[in-house]
Amino acid sequence: MASDQKALSPNTPNSPAVRLTVRYVFALTVVALLVTGGHLFMRQALEAAESDSRVINLAGRQRMLSQRMVKDLAALALEPRVAGSVWARLDGDLTAWVRTHAGLLEGDAGLGLPPAKDASIRQMLVALDPDVQELQAQISTTLMTRVLPDQTLLRAAIDVSNRFVERMDALVFEWDALSKRQIERLKQVAQVSWLLALLTLVAEAVFIFRPFARWLADSEASLRSQQHVLAENALLLEQTGELAGVGGWELALDRRAFVPAPQAAKLLGLSAGCEMPLADLVRMVVADARPVLERSIDKAIADGGAWDVELPLVNVAGREMWLRVVGRAVREQGRTVRVFGALQDVTNMRSLAYQASTDALTGLPNRRHFLARLTDELARVQRMKRHAALLMLDLDHFKQINDRYGHAAGDLVLQRVAVALHDVVRATDVAGRIGGEEFAVLMPESALDQARQLAERIRAAVQALNIVYGEVNLGVTVSIGLVELDASSTADQALSLADKALYSAKAHGRNRVEAALSADH
Repeated sequence: MASDQKALSPNTPNSPAVRLTVRYVFALTVVALLVTGGHLFMRQALEAAESDSRVINLAGRQRMLSQRMVKDLAALALEPRVAGSVWARLDGDLTAWVRTHAGLLEGDAGLGLPPAKDASIRQMLVALDPDVQELQAQISTTLMTRVLPDQTLLRAAIDVSNRFVERMDALVFEWDALSKRQIERLKQVAQVSWLLALLTLVAEAVFIFRPFARWLADSEASLRSQQHVLAENALLLEQTGELAGVGGWELALDRRAFVPAPQAAKLLGLSAGCEMPLADLVRMVVADARPVLERSIDKAIADGGAWDVELPLVNVAGREMWLRVVGRAVREQGRTVRVFGALQDVTNMRSLAYQASTDALTGLPNRRHFLARLTDELARVQRMKRHAALLMLDLDHFKQINDRYGHAAGDLVLQRVAVALHDVVRATDVAGRIGGEEFAVLMPESALDQARQLAERIRAAVQALNIVYGEVNLGVTVSIGLVELDASSTADQALSLADKALYSAKAHGRNRVEAALSADH
């Protein structure tokens, strides 16, 4: 019996599990390499097709440009009155024509052209050099002297253009044929890779999964004897959970009760082995955050799925803390049969993160945190092709308050303005203090009109503040600059434009709102 268990043990080097695992890993590696190779070859084929298509299109444009330049020379010769509009176009066409010719041979990143590698293609391009140089010289001379071309020059240019077009037609034909041959070869290699991957999967089914099924049947009895290992692992899990501040829990769905494991009970200030109504757990959470937990649990029970939230709460022992609540629902036959998860004490991590991202005086996000949120929002705006808005605020004559009444009075003003900002902005907005008496508001999913309306409400709310410092009523106003963010905006552009709008508001009398155009205008 002992020898049978040893043979079936997955830790034995020559056991079926080890052998099958080695085969399986090898087969998966082969399949992965073959599939990856096929994908890379197909990708290379697509990139080659795209590159060749761009080259062929530009080569076709070369034909068109050479003909158009000759037509413009003819227009100058036959209708001198149109010269004013023709000179500039002729100059631009010549520049583009010469650059594209050089790019087709040696490559041009700006035009998206790789260097020509095929010897026959390079030879054909080099053969075009005399025509290019001759036509370039004819047109350049005309452009420099501004002398209208005569019939001799015109006929020479037409001859050169016709030769160029004929050679370019041959070049395009050869390039297209070469491209098709290269793409066909890459496709064939990719197809061979995928065929080999399919054959490997068939071999995997025959030589790995069939023996694996037999081994599973033989090892069932041996697995039962390993139950003590599971018990030891459970104990280890409980001990490590205690060290990490993590405890498991489960919901008793029939009575909507929260059943914590010992470590989870300890985190909540409960006795080990007890349970509590789910409503009591929800009431531990700070009022503003309760809907988050309720929605997460109700949605999991109704639709299944998982959630992961961090919530502030006060446990039974009166300790204020932050708990990470992770949960998952298990559904069978269209209904939720089990909801379980884990609690983790993240108070220390939250405290450090809060200190690093929050302005100590006002409780608003600090400059670094605000700029990080701005960068994230701009990435979302660019990815989703949506809009947002940025408001920059600066308190008017704040230095006079500090100089006359002291910094304590200035701090009180900053705190009251921060509260006013918090009360006026939407739940989705981010208000932050970015330095001194400067504040900023980030408004996701907002166009310029919405931003202007919010800015006016902020301006009015600040103006209406009744700030009492000792026996003095401190009045304060704010100037606001705003800019709409779109897919072309960058953080530096947005901040610069909002700053310019802010200083425009200052320059036009303060206590007002000014808007800047977005970065693409």
